[in-house]
Amino acid sequence: MGAIKDVVDLATQLSESVQDRRFTSDLFKIIQLVNTIQSEQASLTEKNIELMSENADLKQSISVFKSDIAILNQQISNLKNQAGDIPLDIPRNAHSLLSLKFKTPFYYADGDPTPFCPTCWEVNKKQIHFPSPLSSGVGPEYTCPNCKNIIIHPRNEYRESKGISA
Repeated sequence: MGAIKDVVDLATQLSESVQDRRFTSDLFKIIQLVNTIQSEQASLTEKNIELMSENADLKQSISVFKSDIAILNQQISNLKNQAGDIPLDIPRNAHSLLSLKFKTPFYYADGDPTPFCPTCWEVNKKQIHFPSPLSSGVGPEYTCPNCKNIIIHPRNEYRESKGISA
């Protein structure tokens, strides 16, 4: 900024000492251009200060977000540890745990229409209910939430057309 001021002062001195109006006019144009440059530089400096302030605010926000993420990760870890103590295979009809009966291809408890996974029961003695089945072209498709065993139970029409007994 100091060099530009010196140029302006020198141009002003020259314009005062010169008698030629044409030369003075050119010097005034130079002074106007220098003033325009100074104004633009001031605007750019102001914008730079605004951007640096915004950058500092964003860095602060990132720091807060990182802290929040760390807290949430700790809470997730705590919940996972707590969930490890909760049995996931709690049957809906606890009174009939030992009275499962096999009816191809599932096990059923007395009075409970929801089938149990045969793999979980026969291998691990866990009574895991199948969730609601998905539809397939052959019949309802059951997927065990525990062992991921998939059983497709053919519809009566399909079984009859293939000669499969129920």
